[in-house]
Amino acid sequence: MTNPTHPTRAISLLMAVAALVLFAAACGGGTDGADSDGAQNETPTTIGSSPTSSDAAVEDEIGDPIPEGPVAPFTGLPVNGEIGRPALAVKIDNLNAKARPQAGINQADVVFEIRVEGITRFMAVYHSTDADVVGPVRSARTSDINVLNMLSVPMFTNSGMNAGTRRLLNSQGNFIDANVDVYPAEFYRERSRPSTHNLMTGTAQLWSHVDETDDPEPLFAFRPRGGDLPGNAVEVAGVDIAYRGGGGARASYRWDQAVQGWARTQQDTPHVDEDDLQVAPANVVVMFVEYGVSQAASISPEAKTVGSGEAWVLTEGHLIEGTWERPSSTDLPTFTDTNGDEIQLTPGRTWIALPDPGTVTLVATDG
Repeated sequence: MTNPTHPTRAISLLMAVAALVLFAAACGGGTDGADSDGAQNETPTTIGSSPTSSDAAVEDEIGDPIPEGPVAPFTGLPVNGEIGRPALAVKIDNLNAKARPQAGINQADVVFEIRVEGITRFMAVYHSTDADVVGPVRSARTSDINVLNMLSVPMFTNSGMNAGTRRLLNSQGNFIDANVDVYPAEFYRERSRPSTHNLMTGTAQLWSHVDETDDPEPLFAFRPRGGDLPGNAVEVAGVDIAYRGGGGARASYRWDQAVQGWARTQQDTPHVDEDDLQVAPANVVVMFVEYGVSQAASISPEAKTVGSGEAWVLTEGHLIEGTWERPSSTDLPTFTDTNGDEIQLTPGRTWIALPDPGTVTLVATDG
């Protein structure tokens, strides 16, 4: 991989509207799973913290429609022209007792939740919004390869990986390497957190190492603000997800009308970030996938995100059932409802869950 080394221009985003909404309730502790990681360098650095906010229900909050114009490719929310930088994908720890609360998780445009050994980890994807502090940063897995290939040559940040994963990433992935060994000065240890769950970074520092570039391709289709849901959308309260592999990952999402988001809980406790703001994305995409065994480690599951499968899209308090399809690793996934129409999401942030088939329970509305 080659790594550009010229600073990027400052990005001015028209996100003031989005900053008015608070995130709602969700997620917490329980059984912790695997606690091993690749070797990682350590360089103390001081990075400040910044508040996070929801982007949902903006129109209702201020009484004015969101103006037409350029939108961020991963959120469909307004921006001030082209952003001009690659997506930045960061592997984030999700070990309940040691990694939470995570920093910067609410500023990610998209977050993938992927099974590892007995628990899950997040791939948080940043593009339209900076996060002063992101972490804890953890190691890569072979499941990451095909997820990264959805993101139009992203930067990929992690704490390391085993030799087999490195070999497969380099041969099959299309990304800019931005891990701790490449840019050690952009990472530091947060001493208030337990080792090895304390490696932190920030988006601006990492983006400073790349030139301006084209924005990534959109991952989703978005409805116009105020656009109607399809006739096959069904009102629901949310979903419960019981990830396989050891019982260390149980997540729930519940529609919160007040913030127009899906409040996330984990192991039956609210999932809040380091600023004590709840994770409550505008959309949750449940992309049912099969898991195989990683070629790099027999104890590691590998998500099969090329092919097709069932998809549940939670948006605006409703469920749209359908399928996902992705013929090859170089293709973006497409999401189609039961009528054969492309599923459109609500403009805003999206969490993508990658559970096995048969592990998600639909929760109906009361009455």
